[in-house]
Amino acid sequence: MPVKKTDAGKLADFTEQAARQGVEVTAIIGSNRWVLPDRQQQAALAVAIAGERFTRIHLDIEPHTLPGYRADKTAYQEHYLKLIEAIRQRLGRHYLSVAVPVHWPAPVYRRLAQQADQIVLMAYGSGDPEILGRRLATAFSVLDPARTVIALRFDDYDQPLVLEQTIAALEKRFKVTRFALHSLKTLARLFREPPL
Repeated sequence: MPVKKTDAGKLADFTEQAARQGVEVTAIIGSNRWVLPDRQQQAALAVAIAGERFTRIHLDIEPHTLPGYRADKTAYQEHYLKLIEAIRQRLGRHYLSVAVPVHWPAPVYRRLAQQADQIVLMAYGSGDPEILGRRLATAFSVLDPARTVIALRFDDYDQPLVLEQTIAALEKRFKVTRFALHSLKTLARLFREPPL
């Protein structure tokens, strides 16, 4: 099936109408391979193109998923930081948000905070607020809660009440008020299936 291109006129109309209603529209772009030095020019170009149509950019680049990451975490993190610094320079005043894992060292989060307007911490893999609290502690030792979002995954919860309780516990512990829930595809399952 051929891929249709986005109608640029419709997209412009949509973003203008959204802005008039006070709705912020963010372009979510990224490729995990953009972190590689030979792909960073491609990344910068893609972000620059998105920046022509959107004032808010969210980067979904996950170097920790690449095959070589475990063998040389520090190098991949440094590649990522350099990429984000280059993208920030290119974007200028555009709003820049990044999604990152919760297992990176504090200096990485500190440097990211200097470049990004918002950091989304992907707190996946557990629905237990105590476990998530331990995983998030390093990031929150250096990040401003007002500029940080905790992303939780519906698949990590078997009941909506447990998800709600986890959000309340994390909000209280870290003073963060913004949460993202991933992914919409699994939302219906959480509310449809009765608890065991």
